[in-house]
Amino acid sequence: CVAFLDGTDIVLEYSPSYHGETYFNQKKRYSLNLQEICNTKRQFTYITGGYPGSVDDATV
Repeated sequence: CVAFLDGTDIVLEYSPSYHGETYFNQKKRYSLNLQEICNTKRQFTYITGGYPGSVDDATV
């Protein structure tokens, strides 16, 4: 089994009204964390998201 794993930040235009500071990432932007896994055919086999931008990749 071969797969590729990566994470990315989805930038938010505004700070969320509830616990907005947790969405502030190290690049000084508000964001959500998204993590994806693809197979060798470039097909997504797993996607998870919704973690605040301040959460590190290891937690996602």
